[in-house]
Amino acid sequence: MFDLPYVIPMNIKMNYPIVTVVLATYNGEFFLPEQLESLAAQSRRPDRLVLRDDGSTDRSVELVQAWADRNGVALQQVRGPRLGPARSFMKALQMAEPADIFLFCDQDDVWQPYKIERALNLVPWGDDVAPTLCATRLEIVDEQLNPLRLSFLPTDLSFSSAACESLLTGCTMAFNAAFRELLVHALPEHAPMHDWWCYLLATSANGAALHFDPTPTVLYRQHGGNALGAGPVGWSALRARGLRFFGRNSTMRSRQLQEFAKLHGSALTPEAAAILCQLLAAKRGLMPRLRAAFTTPIRRQTFLATLTTRLALLTNRF
Repeated sequence: MFDLPYVIPMNIKMNYPIVTVVLATYNGEFFLPEQLESLAAQSRRPDRLVLRDDGSTDRSVELVQAWADRNGVALQQVRGPRLGPARSFMKALQMAEPADIFLFCDQDDVWQPYKIERALNLVPWGDDVAPTLCATRLEIVDEQLNPLRLSFLPTDLSFSSAACESLLTGCTMAFNAAFRELLVHALPEHAPMHDWWCYLLATSANGAALHFDPTPTVLYRQHGGNALGAGPVGWSALRARGLRFFGRNSTMRSRQLQEFAKLHGSALTPEAAAILCQLLAAKRGLMPRLRAAFTTPIRRQTFLATLTTRLALLTNRF
């Protein structure tokens, strides 16, 4: 459903990239105004905002509507049942009107004023361009936007990594229309988060490209209501790793990879397809688990994390 019908003239489309921000909200009225004002403060403003609200009982939708009217930004609203953050973002993207560049937007962060402009410089747009995803570093801040630390710089961005862990954050992502088509061609039902799914696709699909920008473009706010925060450090990180290994979500990765193989298995690079087959084969018995644990070229950010993943494969907890 459209709250504001909006058609961009054809002569403008030919020379001017159409930028769409995809925003998912759920009871976000407390922090939402600051996020919206950071969109208005962009050196290159968005042309369209796609909003999917996931059943808020507060004024989130009204705040977005008022902001769009006040700033002259076309608003497309996508309505439907409660889906959770991952499926809500994916559904909003699927229903979005055509554009050249798309950016995911969380409800509680603040964008640096150059975020969209940098995305346009890094992501190719137009006809006959490769499906391209770009993600950036984060500046992690507290509830009052006081700086805490920068997010880590990943050392390896490949399917060998993406199959095991999510290293890219959705609120930093920008991608072109070609990559959007890959995403919405077949929507997952069980992906833990939309950004992990994007990372998998960008590192495995034939012809896809992934760029990482080390310049932080988002103030990533940490507060009690985060759907998924920046993650623990130090001993807390070790404890979290143990809970993932022994807890009920210990096989989350294999469930996601099974769905990924079903939806995209026929369109992967040979290298990614081989890794995927070997990891999924680990569910078939002891010998396939041994092969997967000791021969699959999986790579995580630290030696300990890689070792833990191989142990998870060996003990059928992947």
